[in-house]
Amino acid sequence: MFRIESKPFQDIQSDVVVVNIFREENEVPEDLVGLDKVTNGFLKRAVGEGVFSAGLFEVTSSYRPNGLITARLLLVCSGSRQDFSFEIACQVAATAARFVSKTNAREIAFLMRGDLPPERRAQACVEGALLGIFETGKYKTMDRSKPALSSIAIIASNPSEEGKLRQGASRGQLQAESTNYARHLVNEPSNILTPRRLAEEAAALAKELDMDIDVLGPDRMKEIGLNAILGVARGSDEPPQLFVLRYNGGNQKTPTVALVGKGLTFDAGGVSLKEPEGMHYMKYDMAGGAAVLGAMKIIGKLKPKINVLGIVAATENMPGGKSQKPGDVVTAFNRKTIEIISTDAEGRLVLADAIAYARHLGATHLVDIATLTGSAAIALGDITTAVMTNNESWAAELLKAGKDAGEKMWPLPTFHEYRELIESGIADMRNMANRKADHINVVPAGAIVGAMFLREFAEDTPWVHLDIAGTAWNSRTLRYMATGPTGVGVRTLATLVLSMGASANSKP
Repeated sequence: MFRIESKPFQDIQSDVVVVNIFREENEVPEDLVGLDKVTNGFLKRAVGEGVFSAGLFEVTSSYRPNGLITARLLLVCSGSRQDFSFEIACQVAATAARFVSKTNAREIAFLMRGDLPPERRAQACVEGALLGIFETGKYKTMDRSKPALSSIAIIASNPSEEGKLRQGASRGQLQAESTNYARHLVNEPSNILTPRRLAEEAAALAKELDMDIDVLGPDRMKEIGLNAILGVARGSDEPPQLFVLRYNGGNQKTPTVALVGKGLTFDAGGVSLKEPEGMHYMKYDMAGGAAVLGAMKIIGKLKPKINVLGIVAATENMPGGKSQKPGDVVTAFNRKTIEIISTDAEGRLVLADAIAYARHLGATHLVDIATLTGSAAIALGDITTAVMTNNESWAAELLKAGKDAGEKMWPLPTFHEYRELIESGIADMRNMANRKADHINVVPAGAIVGAMFLREFAEDTPWVHLDIAGTAWNSRTLRYMATGPTGVGVRTLATLVLSMGASANSKP
């Protein structure tokens, strides 16, 4: 898929050569003087004409440029040099890949400039390009004639960097393929990707990675008391599945990190039925579960010296004669009782059992990831994932992993005063806030309330909750990403586990 090129520009054989330019470069940069000379002043004309003043990811190209073998030379604005980051580098590569995907190009070569280590530049090129060309038209029978990208070259400005470039490119390919794997799962229609089919997918992944897997169906769930999940599943003819992938990379003294994903393969809201408009998007309600599987794919390939549990609670939430109802009370796995206020607040119910079960299996650290609340999207839009925790130092590790992975995340508070919003008169808690704020006539702090509910099941185990309701699906036209599933969380979860594994084994 990728290769490293140390040849002069004029000798590089590729359909497209991509070079990033910084906004403040109003003259030909010193490291590109040779390229400008070979192309008879193309860069000088482009830069001098202010092509890049329009903004980040602006693209200009030259078809059949003089002096080059390549069919097209592409210049992409990477913004200001001082703001350049791994995330921006990925988006530059994705922008270029999406731009050339409209042509017949099958090979693309990158010279990624900027103040990043060589391995990170190479990683960004491959990772960004493969993320950028993802499309959602799997079931289209028309307009599928465009060739796929078959080769990505990284241009080495210094031959001594080749080893690091190769290492970074390999990591980028793995991370992008694993993220796109999760995106493909999220994109599947719910009549195809049922809870049982998702469990089969997890079993196939476990076999590929040589991991243990345990799949719990409704009978075992009932036997051990996973009643919160079973309650959500009652309205559907599809049986629920809870599956646990176990990666044993450490020993008995090594921490065990549990990655817990919400796996609602379709959410109609149950008896508290959702509005029809937009309900077709509810196939994406298992994006947290898909992110866990994508992260486990990276973990299984890179083999950190740490123990990891990948847990997904999968079901449908449908209305029916057997559906649970508002006012019902269920007893979760940890024996805490829950008054059901809305059957459409079902994600926290399946996660409650899954988190408690993760603790039962020996998890020392918890991260759950879920399309949990529209309130998270109201607070942070579709750009930033909401982060909530019971342990600030554990959250800091997660936030650092998100930054390293190029995924935007931001903490919301979990002050004890929010706990009163889920007080119940007949059970240990409600599954939704028990009052509205009179002056604004809405249920307050919805994302935080969801987290406060989950915190009851994490108890004293370090725990972080990622609400990806806004970030798991892209509804906008972006230069660097197709509309549809984003695969958010895959790279952050994997980066967190790999970092934790390295840290655990560096201690005496």
